[in-house]
Amino acid sequence: MKANDDRKYSCRSVGLTLGLLLLVGWAPLAGCTEPIAPAQTNSAAVAPLEEFPFDPIGPILLPVTLDGKEYLFAVDTGASLNMYDTTLKSHLGSPQGELPTMGAAGDRNLELFAPPDARLG
Repeated sequence: MKANDDRKYSCRSVGLTLGLLLLVGWAPLAGCTEPIAPAQTNSAAVAPLEEFPFDPIGPILLPVTLDGKEYLFAVDTGASLNMYDTTLKSHLGSPQGELPTMGAAGDRNLELFAPPDARLG
């Protein structure tokens, strides 16, 4: 009896999925082909603060100024922490703690610092 119940559930799931696919697939034939107009926005509210050129192939590098000297920083939109090269350690002050990490090269503790005074550009 249990096997039949599972089969019924699977058939209903497949039927519902196919039904939704057919409904969505036929939507253009039902007169839903007009493109959606972009929302009206206040152009002053979305004006960029600054613009920087970058190569669309490769990492996005932006100029960042620390203590009056400009460095290029890579933008990583998926990172949960900011990483600094050890040559910039003198700009970071005293470590605020450590973070244990595990990687392919082995385990190590990373030093944690308060964010430095920096500006974009």
